[in-house]
Amino acid sequence: MNRFIHFAARIVRQSPALTKVSSFVNRQRSNVAFSNSDQYWRERYEKGGNSGEGSYGALSKYKAEFINSFVVEKNISSIIEFGCGDGNQASLFTFANYTGIDISEKCVEACKALLGKRGYEFTVLEDYLADEVGGAFDLALSLDVIYHLVEDETYNAYLGNLFSASSRYVLVYASNFDSFDPNLPHVRHREFSKDVELAFPEWKLIETAKNPYEKPHDSKVYGSFAKFHLFEKR
Repeated sequence: MNRFIHFAARIVRQSPALTKVSSFVNRQRSNVAFSNSDQYWRERYEKGGNSGEGSYGALSKYKAEFINSFVVEKNISSIIEFGCGDGNQASLFTFANYTGIDISEKCVEACKALLGKRGYEFTVLEDYLADEVGGAFDLALSLDVIYHLVEDETYNAYLGNLFSASSRYVLVYASNFDSFDPNLPHVRHREFSKDVELAFPEWKLIETAKNPYEKPHDSKVYGSFAKFHLFEKR
């Protein structure tokens, strides 16, 4: 845990700037009615929405610095992310080998235009699954996705794809408690680490990071209820 605590101690809050970023991102949200998780995110992107507050501003920088440092420390050479979204978060990564997966064709095409020249690869989920390349990556990433998977079937399939993709590490940035507010139908918090323990016994949760921007999940202040959870293959 010392590495996580040391990293978190370097992050300094800058409230006025964070408030401006939060307001900007909130204005970008599309008015999308929720039917199911896939529909919501596909339609949100089609209507010009973005990946949300966590993919911009101080939170995106914190996550990028954390991941970039981890990749160097562990000598990781291949990374895959499930739920790359609009690519703003990925634009802050500094490693050379990256594959982004998303359900939105619009996002994938936008990411290719934004980051393709780096050599980054982007693929829609259906095409990735058709290629059957499980276990081909050193690190699988999930950033602000799990608590947006409301349906059990969608959630379980996502965990299966995530943990089958890596041969060394899985790094999840998410909440890890059970809660659901009907007023926010596209958000469902889950204690996912227990599900991972039961479904994927070959993986072990070895560290959970203290988030310098931590806040209660029902708070309106800028911050995040999510933390980094690091799993290593036994």
